[in-house]
Amino acid sequence: MPIELDNDASVSPYGQIDMQYASIDAYTETGANAAGLVVAKHKAKDTAVEAGATLVVPMGSSGDVTARLQAGWRYLLDGGREAVATNLVGSPVAFQTYVLSPSNSTVHVAGALATKITDNLSGSFGYNGSISGRMSSHTLEARLTLKM
Repeated sequence: MPIELDNDASVSPYGQIDMQYASIDAYTETGANAAGLVVAKHKAKDTAVEAGATLVVPMGSSGDVTARLQAGWRYLLDGGREAVATNLVGSPVAFQTYVLSPSNSTVHVAGALATKITDNLSGSFGYNGSISGRMSSHTLEARLTLKM
């Protein structure tokens, strides 16, 4: 439920539970000769909660351009510490390869500008970022949406 501000702007708190599951088939890397990895079939499972707020600000005299800013905090409840059994091509000795993932606490930030082009067409350009102690992820996105 948005909280209305001046000039048609609003702030909306949000919360979510995110559960992800992936099953990855076994594979052998090629092109590195004896340094190629043989990776066993494995599964990855993560569960996280996220809470934050989104600020929406209509811009321009007609309000056809909208700025959207979002900030949140994500906490990993389960997962994120997967290790995969691997060995080098031709070697019988196995070892564990750890999958790099964000730390338990991650800050999520996003910002976008969106505009209505026609009654059925809109466009937007934005940024999404996740920042934690172990890694950061940054994405720029341009989008055209056609309503049919």
